[in-house]
Amino acid sequence: NTSDNDLYTKIIVTKYWVNEDGEKVIEADPSLIEIVTDDQANWIIQEADEFGEVVNFYFKNIVEPGDVTDLFVNQIKLSGKIDDKGDIKYSGLYAHLDFEAEAVQEIGAKAAILSEWGLEVQIDNNGVLQVVEE
Repeated sequence: NTSDNDLYTKIIVTKYWVNEDGEKVIEADPSLIEIVTDDQANWIIQEADEFGEVVNFYFKNIVEPGDVTDLFVNQIKLSGKIDDKGDIKYSGLYAHLDFEAEAVQEIGAKAAILSEWGLEVQIDNNGVLQVVEE
């Protein structure tokens, strides 16, 4: 947190496959790119679309100025089911991940999160994010 305010953090991960020219291969299944998070106690993790392309990570705790979150990605795995996907040839394709971080200040957090992220949240008396819903 490089801000002067306490923040709640959301990280959006977009997963997809690219060819040797760096072009996105739409037919390739992004759900075969798996994100492993060891510290699931401090993160709310939600698939954001039906195709498994977008995953949202919400850090449950307030991030104070100068602090950092815990790791949200410990490993990237390619599914063992890749060979069973029919017509798509994954040989020569590369897994690609885009990361985007967003933050909302802790003051008035429920209203700010609804306004900025379009989400209803529940926050306990200690400031810990408990539930995130559309």
